[in-house]
Formats: sequence, structure tokens, C-alpha cells
Amino acid sequence: MVNERLAGRHMIDDYIDLPRLAAPQAAHLVARQGGNGTTGNSSGLASLPQNDPNPEARAVEVAERDAGFVYGPSLIGEAAFFPNGTMGNVRTKSDMDIWGVDREDIDARIRTDVNATEAAAIAKGGLKILDDYAEVLYQNEWKASNPRGTAPGIMTNYTRSCSSAWRDRAQANYSKTAAEPKRYGAASSAYFYIHPESKDFLPLAIKTNTRADLIYTPLHTHTDWLLAKMIFNVNDMVHSQMFHPVASHDISEAVHQAALHTLSANHPIMIVLDRLMLRGYSARIVGEELCFSPGGH
Repeated sequence: MVNERLAGRHMIDDYIDLPRLAAPQAAHLVARQGGNGTTGNSSGLASLPQNDPNPEARAVEVAERDAGFVYGPSLIGEAAFFPNGTMGNVRTKSDMDIWGVDREDIDARIRTDVNATEAAAIAKGGLKILDDYAEVLYQNEWKASNPRGTAPGIMTNYTRSCSSAWRDRAQANYSKTAAEPKRYGAASSAYFYIHPESKDFLPLAIKTNTRADLIYTPLHTHTDWLLAKMIFNVNDMVHSQMFHPVASHDISEAVHQAALHTLSANHPIMIVLDRLMLRGYSARIVGEELCFSPGGH
């Protein structure tokens, strides 16, 4: 990554526009170039340093951002640094504000669906058998918040053994944290096979890996096998709550923060990264506030 920050530090005091330098440019967020007159390049178009008509102002901008963004302590455990400092705080607040717009819309949609689902349950006289769970709570419900419908193999078609096999096969046998043993279940192991005639990828057995270390198969009772599949589905939290932030958010944030310290807002790479990082710094704030226990677990 080309470093643009080395020139212009002596002119920082003459060029301070904190919100503009800290937050992404509007043109970047819509993946479009346009003249916004916000940097040394008065046209606002993407440009390399050697082609900028006002390299002095560009250098000052980069130096100011380098000073204003600080590598702060990680959020959600010991992962990537998190933006801090005057500009870092402005940037994370901006991302949280953008996230809040979506949050309000989604919450309103969910409230509509909850009211409809509660009415359906009352009309049914309550949930009396297992099938009511799928038919009353999910069939033709949640249209406002999930217009494409629920995933059949996970909610409404939960009785079919092979429905979630491909989804879950790679999630087995991960260790859970020992920080609070009573809070977390053991990570189960699932075994699959390819049917010699249909070639379907099917579950063979689920091993609980705790206490009596029971092994369940599709030959067990319907409720026993359903319990085993529910235990195995808990392993998905390893992906959705742990692997996902590390493999996506932490890595993209680290690259973007390096760019914030070294590139102009009009550098072509910065424009691409700003687009990819739309409200990106809200993820770990939300995760720490709502999704994770202290220490990142």
C-alpha cells in the first residue's frame, strides 16, 4: 500500500475538517465518482497521488487523518485494533448512526410480525403439539421482516434429517469456552454418509460428547432424533458468533484502518474500501453490546 502521509505534517493546523475527514465520502458509499470538492482534488474524482492537481492539500489531509485515527483496544476479545482518537470516534459514531436507521426499520417490521404471529397463536388456541410450532409460528408468517420466507430445513421442515446436513456438516466438533462451564453446552459431533443409490448426503449419527456421551441415530424415536439435531445446531454459533467476525469484520477492519492512516479519501483503493466498509465499524460495537459476554465469548 502506497503511503501518502509523509508529506504535509507541518501544515496540519491549517487544514482541519474533522467530520469530513473521519467519515466516508458520500460519493464512495454509492459507488460513484462525483465532484464534491472535499479534498485537494477539487473535482472529487478518484486520483493517484502523482496525478492530483493539489498534492499539498492532499498530503495535509492524509497527515491529519493519520493523526486523528488511533489504533484503539480491540472489541469482542483480543482481535483487531478498533478505531479510537478524535476521528476514530467520529467514524464509529457515523457507522452506528447508519446502522441505527436499519435497526429502526427492522424493529418496526418485527413488531408487525410479532403481533400477527401472536394473533395466529391465540386463534389456534395455543401451541399444543410440536407441529404447531412450525405451522402456527412460521407458516405464512414473518412476511414483513423476512419476505423471502424462513429457511425450510431449519424451521418449517425441521423433521427432515438431510435438510440441514450440508449446512451443518462443517460445524461439528468445535470446542466451547471453559470460562463459564455451566453456561455453554458441549460441542457435539455429527457423522454423515453418502447413500449408495440416491447419492444424498445423509446424517448417520450425532454424538453428544458430554456426560454419558450418548449417540443418537435416525433409528431413535422422532423426539430423540429431533433433540440430537437441536444439539448439533448449537454448533452453528461457532461460525455465526466466532468464526464470522474473525474471518470478515476483523480482517476488513484491519485493512481499512491501515488505509485510513496512509491514503487520501480520493485514492482509488480508498474509494473501494469505503464502499465495502459501509457501517462496518458498527458490527463489533453491536456485538459487544448485544451478542457477546464480557471477554468476547
